[in-house]
Amino acid sequence: MASSSKLPPGPLSIPIFGNWLQVGNDLNHRLLASLCNRFGSIFLLKLGSKNLVVVSDAELANQVLHAQGVEFGSRPRNVVFDIFTGNGQDMVFTVYGDHWRKMRRIMTLPFFTNKVVHNYSGMWEDEMDFVYVVDMIDLIKFYRKIMAANGDKHKITCAMDHIIDAQVKGEISEENVIYIVENINVAAIETTLWSMEWAIAELVNHPEIQHKIRRSCPGIVLAMPILGLIVAKLVSKFEMKPPSEMNKIDVTEKGGQFSLHIANHSTVVFNPITI
Repeated sequence: MASSSKLPPGPLSIPIFGNWLQVGNDLNHRLLASLCNRFGSIFLLKLGSKNLVVVSDAELANQVLHAQGVEFGSRPRNVVFDIFTGNGQDMVFTVYGDHWRKMRRIMTLPFFTNKVVHNYSGMWEDEMDFVYVVDMIDLIKFYRKIMAANGDKHKITCAMDHIIDAQVKGEISEENVIYIVENINVAAIETTLWSMEWAIAELVNHPEIQHKIRRSCPGIVLAMPILGLIVAKLVSKFEMKPPSEMNKIDVTEKGGQFSLHIANHSTVVFNPITI
C-alpha cells in the first residue's frame, strides 16, 4: 500500500509494540468479532513490525481465500518453522507454489476425499478399542520393506502406500516423506485432542444431549469418521458426568496459537453403561 491513508482502520497502536500489548497472542474469534463491531468488516492490527489485516465478510473472504488465493496462499515463514520443516520440505508450512501443489496432489487422494472417509470408517471404528504407540520413522521403514519385498505385485491400499509410492517414482524425496508424515501426525493429534476436550466438556454439561444421541441413532459409530467415532464410542458406553462436588465443567476459554483451549482442566467421571 502506497501510504498509511490507504490502510484499513484499526485500534490505536504504539511505537515498536503496535497492538501487541492490547491483544497479545490471544487472537481468538471473540476478540476479533468485537474488533469487527468497532472497526468494520476489514481492519488492521499492528503486531510489532508486522501488519495483520483481518476480514470478516463473506465476499472479502472469498477474494482473499479463493479469487486471490495465489497472493495470500503462503504462510509466514520464520526460523522455527524452517528448522522443523527442513526449510519448507513439508506441505503445511511450505511456500505456495509448484512444491505445495505437488504435495497437495499427492496428499489429496489418500486422505482428503469422501471416498477415503467412507472406505476406512469401518477400520477406524475397530481401532477405537485399541491404543497404538508407534514411532513414525520406524513405521515408514516398515512400509518401505514391505513394498520392496512385494515389488511390482504390491497393491496401493493405504495412505502410506501412496506417499512412499510417490517417493519411489521420484516425485518427492525421503525428507519430504518424513516431514509429510510429521505434518499428519502433529495435525491429527493436536486438533483431535483439542476437539475431544471441548466435545466431552459440552456433553458433560448437557447430559440430555448424551441421552438424545443414544436414542436417536444406535449405529452412530458407523456414521461419523475419526473424531466423531471417538465421541460416539464414549457416549454409547459411558455416562459422562462432572465430579460430585461440581455441577458443570468449567469451559472458560483460553486463546492459543492455533486454537481456542479450555482454560481450566477438569476431571470427568465415566460411569459404564450396562446394556
